[in-house]
Amino acid sequence: MAFIALLTCVSFSACSSDDDGEGGGGNSKNGSAFSTVDGRTVKYKYLYVVSLVDEGDTFYELFASTEELLYYRKNPDKVKENMLYSYMSLDVYADKLNKPQHKFDIEVNYDCNLKRDISDEEDYKKYPVASTHIWYTTPWDEDESPTETLTVKKSGNTFKIETTELTFLASEKGVEDDGIDSSSRKTKGKIAFESSNLISGVLDSPEVVFVKSAKDRKFLKSLRARRK
Repeated sequence: MAFIALLTCVSFSACSSDDDGEGGGGNSKNGSAFSTVDGRTVKYKYLYVVSLVDEGDTFYELFASTEELLYYRKNPDKVKENMLYSYMSLDVYADKLNKPQHKFDIEVNYDCNLKRDISDEEDYKKYPVASTHIWYTTPWDEDESPTETLTVKKSGNTFKIETTELTFLASEKGVEDDGIDSSSRKTKGKIAFESSNLISGVLDSPEVVFVKSAKDRKFLKSLRARRK
């Protein structure tokens, strides 16, 4: 898929690199993101902000990945066999920005099969789920928590997530994408995400991408939909 060629930032258009994409990430002036769930921490290298409209209401998806999904979708021949990546995703409506929330929609996915996820809808099941794959989501059928809080702060083109420790539902390892229900195991975790639309040319710094293409937006949303 052609995310990179279609994205713009404050100072220049983003270009994809040919690095191995071996995860990494960390703090930089351009952004940072991580998730810690079940005691496992993953730092994310590529940060995306997707703006969408749902029945007249604007909302944002904040998406962070250890691999450049848009580059690999455009260049599937670069994907190695059994290449794994992790990602997290959060949806927030514009009218909820800069306000503490006690109910939220977060997904964290560890050890996903990259070839499976960049494939077209009709082809992705050709590729196996990794035996170490596990995914987490915040409970969707419970009342608001009085103690768990998440705030998405937006200032100009910068988004920042602040949270307390949160409750997640966990899938079993190595299961198909629909492996969570209301009776699934509960665990604790925390996430962080801070980004602006300035994209760094330094390969070991997180890249923040504002997604303009409708096809690319649909692709990112499809990753969440497959696991619902």
